[in-house]
Amino acid sequence: MYMRAFIIVLSLLCFSQQLCVAAALSKNVPFGHFCADMHAILESESCCHKEFSEFVDRILEDKLILSPRDWDTISHLVQQYARKIMKKGDKSAGQDEIKRLLVVATIPPNVKNSIRLSWQLLNPEKVSLGNLIPQLDIPLNWVNNLEDKLLLKLYNMTLHSSYEDRKQEILLTKECGKYDEALKLYSLLQESIEDGTCSPHPDISEIETHFLRKTFLELHLRKSSEENVDFGDLLLRYCRAEDDYRHSIDRLVDKIAGGLVNRSSEVDTVLLAHALYQLPWDYDQGIRELEVLIDRGRYLYSTTAQYAYFTLLQTCQDRGDLQTMDYLLSLGERVFLPNHHYYGEYNFFLACYYYASHSYSEAKDKFLLLLDSHINLGTTLGKVYEYLGCIACRENKLREAEDFFLKSYKNWGREEAALGLNLVLGMQNKVNEFEKFSKEIALSFINQEIIQRIRGTFLNTSINKSRVMKSCNCVAGGVDVDLEQIYHDFIYDMFVRSSRDYSTPVLCLINEIIDHVEEECLTSVLREINESDYRKLFSLWLDVRKNDLYYSEPGCLSFSSYEDIIRYCYLALYKTDPSAINALPQFFKEDHSSLQSILRLIWSVTKSKVEPYPSTHFDDLDSRLYGDRLYLLMYSMEDYLSGQEDALIHLDKFPNLFPTSSLTALVYYLQSCAETTAISKISWLVKSLDEFSQVTLSRDNVVAWTYVYYMIKLDLADACLDFGDIKRAKMLFEEVKTDYFSNNCFRMRLVSDVRHRMFLEFRYVLGLSYVYEYLQDKESLCQLLLDHVEHRLFYLHERHKYFGRMLPKTLLLCERFLTRD
Repeated sequence: MYMRAFIIVLSLLCFSQQLCVAAALSKNVPFGHFCADMHAILESESCCHKEFSEFVDRILEDKLILSPRDWDTISHLVQQYARKIMKKGDKSAGQDEIKRLLVVATIPPNVKNSIRLSWQLLNPEKVSLGNLIPQLDIPLNWVNNLEDKLLLKLYNMTLHSSYEDRKQEILLTKECGKYDEALKLYSLLQESIEDGTCSPHPDISEIETHFLRKTFLELHLRKSSEENVDFGDLLLRYCRAEDDYRHSIDRLVDKIAGGLVNRSSEVDTVLLAHALYQLPWDYDQGIRELEVLIDRGRYLYSTTAQYAYFTLLQTCQDRGDLQTMDYLLSLGERVFLPNHHYYGEYNFFLACYYYASHSYSEAKDKFLLLLDSHINLGTTLGKVYEYLGCIACRENKLREAEDFFLKSYKNWGREEAALGLNLVLGMQNKVNEFEKFSKEIALSFINQEIIQRIRGTFLNTSINKSRVMKSCNCVAGGVDVDLEQIYHDFIYDMFVRSSRDYSTPVLCLINEIIDHVEEECLTSVLREINESDYRKLFSLWLDVRKNDLYYSEPGCLSFSSYEDIIRYCYLALYKTDPSAINALPQFFKEDHSSLQSILRLIWSVTKSKVEPYPSTHFDDLDSRLYGDRLYLLMYSMEDYLSGQEDALIHLDKFPNLFPTSSLTALVYYLQSCAETTAISKISWLVKSLDEFSQVTLSRDNVVAWTYVYYMIKLDLADACLDFGDIKRAKMLFEEVKTDYFSNNCFRMRLVSDVRHRMFLEFRYVLGLSYVYEYLQDKESLCQLLLDHVEHRLFYLHERHKYFGRMLPKTLLLCERFLTRD
């Protein structure tokens, strides 16, 4: 595997830097050196038939002692040789030399298949190119991770004929920035298609026509932008070509769904592309298309199906669907054997499955296998070290866990690994190392909050202690604490835990370990106290934490004790029991205690929209804990945004009732949404933005708050544009644009949802387009739209997220601003 990586990296270096090599083979050297010499010769401009013949002789001579790694290297060199002689148009000698290898009995099956494909690429039977069926596979091992492999596959379709080979040459030349050369190759390919010497697969001919058209326009567009000539009309034509390409894919997918098209590698590649475009927007449809590709495991020997297979595994892992993950892994068990290209990827997901199933010993063995076998997993290796750190921590091997997390963070800069390292430093009470590392790392506000939880749990500090630990310490220390206040803390703890993030192994580990420490505190205080009311409270708290709370059906409970309140809250939060939710108002009283406030909050966030508010809910909300939240929750967001009259009157009273509330920014924003004049909108939005600057981003729901912040800013820019304040509108739109592309903007880093980011991008692009149109700055307008198209459609990593649903919006945008009168 090292040799294979060496060959590919060396080939890329040779391509980009035109290294000069000597065309000669040294015979009395180890086989690995012999392969390196052969690679150098294949990279040179000289003829290589004689040297390749000597290479085949050496393979036949050493065939009984060659390792699987040697055979893997041979496979790549044969592919390289076949491509080289095809380009030079001298195939006859090469066919015979490659054929000599096909009779060797000791070749591993996958290598023999690869060599046979290389031989068939030379078309020894001289069949028409339209009937040349064998699938030709070029491994993509230089790509960092599985997602990039999936995306690159859409761009680099399987070499299936002379047409595909020449198309890939155009794309590769384009990516190297040689646009004139790529345009010449395009013209030659079009001539060959017209005279019938090559053609795409008939089932995808319409798609390929549009693909070539948009590629042709992209080349001219890139060339024109570099030469600083007017490219507005060209950009519009390119967007139209992209839309035609999208519709042609949709038409083929409809034919596939109707059973009108037979399976082939070309058709499957299109279906894979369509599935990946669908996933961010229509998850269920995307999954169905991926399932069609793998055909219940019967089609896993296709490269395209393998990409679909790993995408399905990834989505199942992300969603915690262990049952489907187990089924998928069983399908791949006989396919992804040790000599398979994606053996490492398969074992990574298998190890993740074992870990999620709490089979930590099996998971550890699989993860260590990935390290010991030196399989190239790229950035996924950072996750492997993270998992191993989690397992070591669970085994109480904290120093070992520290090393694993540190390797993941130092080499890949993963925030999750930094959190894991902080956890094990805290568990070992390494105060100085903990504080030093916490200052060195740059974490999002959400993760800084987690660091505070770790600090409060493990380090000897009186601040940042959890509500559990504070309550336990006070009662155990003999401090007189109001029983009702502790019940409030108990219910608030249930409320927070009901929405806690368990989405990654490190976050899950942190939550579990802190929970364990807090449960030990509860157990300890139960051993130390004798007072019956406190013992009941802490026993209930411990039962809830261990998910061992005894409860009857809501109708069997009374409304006479704190224990009943806990059980109703538990059923409302964790079981979403409508009877328990509807019964909560029966506990409401007129007093202003924190317990009464948290009960109202639990009911407000769990009740159905049609459930009326009891009269006791409104009692002096301005003097209640959580009163501002309770006040806003009395109407739905739909009522506020639609301008419902009673809801707006309700909002008007908010600032006077809650003058110090951090929700005031949201209230002003909601009031701006109901306004119909630009000047009124501006008034509310300016006030909202001013209030927002005082809202700390280390609060609950920080991600939602951040999105609201950018919505306020963009709405204010739109209102300024409508009012005619072009200078201010331009400034606001450009501020959002700057944040969008900045790697150091803490706010924008929190907007991670792909759809939210696309929406923000589209809004500032649209707004700036109007600004430049008003200023009659055609050059800036065209450059803005080109930058947008280039960012979203030229680069594969962004393209698959944007292509499906957002492309029509970009086309309408260009139609609006680039169509000539």
